[in-house]
Amino acid sequence: MDGAGKAWAVGEEAVAAVAPEGGLFARLDPVSFGSSLLAVAARTALHPYAASGAFWQFAATLARIGPEAA
Repeated sequence: MDGAGKAWAVGEEAVAAVAPEGGLFARLDPVSFGSSLLAVAARTALHPYAASGAFWQFAATLARIGPEAA
């Protein structure tokens, strides 16, 4: 079995593992991601100071990942 065949088999096993919940994945609407991003942008525009604080907290947490992992 070549690499593509192995990858296909692993994918089939993964789908079989989540088969009972497969309907949940089918109902996901990829368009709602865009509307969610627009909602976040609108809230950010309304509350720039709170968004700035959240951004800096996120950036500080990202900066700590490397040293903590080391």
